[in-house]
Amino acid sequence: MISRLFWLKRAVTTVGVGLVSVLSASVYTVREGERAVIFDRFQGRINEKTVGEGKHFLLPWVQQAFIVDITTRPQELTFQCRTKHFQPVTVTVRTLSRPDITQLSSMVSSLGNNHADEVIKSILLEVLNYVISKSTAENFSIDLPVISSSIREILSKRAKQFGVVLEDFCITSFKFSREFSDSVERKQVAFQDYETAKIWTLIAEQQVKIGLIWADAEAKRSNHQNGGRGQF
Repeated sequence: MISRLFWLKRAVTTVGVGLVSVLSASVYTVREGERAVIFDRFQGRINEKTVGEGKHFLLPWVQQAFIVDITTRPQELTFQCRTKHFQPVTVTVRTLSRPDITQLSSMVSSLGNNHADEVIKSILLEVLNYVISKSTAENFSIDLPVISSSIREILSKRAKQFGVVLEDFCITSFKFSREFSDSVERKQVAFQDYETAKIWTLIAEQQVKIGLIWADAEAKRSNHQNGGRGQF
């Protein structure tokens, strides 16, 4: 009798633990700023419909929930690029991006549930090199607004193909090699010296012209005075 009670109690305990495990596995929570997509093992694919905030139920071991962060996320990335004449430049950029909810299911299927950040990283270097290679190092800072605008336009289109919405892009800093920076500085100093010398040359020429005008005026005044004395 005691043996039967023992096994009955053990069976009830086992069933209870099993029920708790099943209930726990069948409930999932989608928090604010998240969406869920459900993988169905019978269908062998992720369902197209996304699940919003709240607590939800699924069939344990048949369905699996993938939770995706859909908030806008910042990234600051640094890349080594080359200009038109192969001058290396280190560029740091900042992006704001988020997953496109309308493409969430297909993107999670092919790229995983944290695909947005990885997509931006993977295509940024390609787009940066393409656009920056069209500008010379000497004109890079002058062309920066146009370069930044072109990168943002192309990056936005490319990201959209992979289910990512680009909300903002900007180049926060850039730096050329020390040798190139020193070369540019020397050219600037040489140009300033040239401009200064040119100004002093113009001043000297003006002084010569003024001296000639004064000399001519003095000669005319002297001749006029001598002519006036001769009449007396």
